Amino acid sequence: MVSTLNANASWNHKNLHQQTVRSPLPSASLPKTEEYAAIARNTSENLTTSATQSGKLNSETFTAFALSNKVGNAQNAATIFIESATNKAQSDASQKATTTLGTSKGQMDVNLDEHFSGKPGPRYFNLEDVPILLPNADNIVALTEHASARFKDMLKEYGIPDAPAQITFGYDGKMLLPTDYAYTDELMQAFEKTPGLESEMSTINALTSHYVGMQKSASFGEEYARATTQIAADAILDKYAHLFQDNGNYSYIALTFSDEGDLAVTANGNPVKLA
Repeated sequence: MVSTLNANASWNHKNLHQQTVRSPLPSASLPKTEEYAAIARNTSENLTTSATQSGKLNSETFTAFALSNKVGNAQNAATIFIESATNKAQSDASQKATTTLGTSKGQMDVNLDEHFSGKPGPRYFNLEDVPILLPNADNIVALTEHASARFKDMLKEYGIPDAPAQITFGYDGKMLLPTDYAYTDELMQAFEKTPGLESEMSTINALTSHYVGMQKSASFGEEYARATTQIAADAILDKYAHLFQDNGNYSYIALTFSDEGDLAVTANGNPVKLA
């Protein structure tokens, strides 16, 4: 996570400064490659970036970086390398969180970490300019995968051993947990400390509800169009009569979780087909 990388980078800068006082640089008679390698081993034991192996800085990668960039001082090289590796990891994380979503304004690249961060988004003076996420399968899959990863990270971070069997949302938009879930208080507190995740799950719920309703209506339209006799047409109307009643197109949407915390969407207890 970005916050973890920032914390690790800060630790190493502080550690680097402390070691400058406590441990003199290797002798000037040492070859530069050995000097760089020694600094890498001594200053970056706890660095976690894309340039690490087994949680420790790869000395060979660091040495190659320092020599190729012609950094004359090994301590400066360590600082520059940490900043470079951290920036790259942050860029990689941002790219990973960015996906193409279908909206009312066409296909748009959206950084889901930022979009569901709980922070205010762009301001629009005309409501017609606001891009609205479409209730299609690709959008639901993208948001579900992203929210699933965030949810599992949240459970781990706050020491919650089990996910609820499901999460639903009431007509008022309020999140509802099963009455027999043992960690309701802990989970609700974790959601409060994880801005945007509840909003993302609510969005998944809403998109899925519209998607399922549209699929029902589409099936009716397809079958009715194929009817070749009035008798066949009447039979199809009877079959789909519930669509024309109050709340007849409503399905009970639930976000369900596996034992590992993986998120999936269901309608009336059945998995929603998104392929």
